[in-house]
Amino acid sequence: MNIIQFKDTEPNRGKSIRDQDNWKNTDRVRLIFHMFKPARDVEAEAIKAAVEGLDLDNVTYAFVHVAPTNPFVIFDMNQQGQPSGAQQKKGVLGPSRGMHLKLGNYESLIVFAGASELKQVTDGMPRACLLKLHRNSTFRDMTYLARQAFDFTAHSWRIMSPEPFPITIKYSDLIAERLTGLKQIESWDDDAVKFRDIGRTPWFL
Repeated sequence: MNIIQFKDTEPNRGKSIRDQDNWKNTDRVRLIFHMFKPARDVEAEAIKAAVEGLDLDNVTYAFVHVAPTNPFVIFDMNQQGQPSGAQQKKGVLGPSRGMHLKLGNYESLIVFAGASELKQVTDGMPRACLLKLHRNSTFRDMTYLARQAFDFTAHSWRIMSPEPFPITIKYSDLIAERLTGLKQIESWDDDAVKFRDIGRTPWFL
């Protein structure tokens, strides 16, 4: 096993994306897809076909399932806990934010919210998130992928403190939540989100 402690750092559709980012045929491009569920082979193949349609000579991609629910628990025997009033301590034996444990070539555990991020003693033990890489991925550096997911927890425009989950997944949850409510409005048009600028503006969240 290889354990790494990440630290916080400061804080991108087919041809339209290529034009927007001004990619050239010879540019080295890496595409990382964060998914809230395991990617099916048919989905991976569809994305692969879309990537090939970009007509780039040097492009790699990775399909990463970000799974908060998993059977693993990480303990830090050196963690004495954080003061939490009334002479109590929170997060005793809990891992610190940024701890990364590589389980193999296709799986890693990463702690997005550790002992210091707990609000109170009753929050219990901080849990690590499992990152699972689809076998059809052509980019397979789990340390890089874990580091990227970790960095995305500190890029939220909603709050100054780190999110307990990467914004690549968190924002999708927020959009789905708001769409559920907007569908109850009689005059709401779903196409406004799919095909117009509203779907790309931060205020929509």
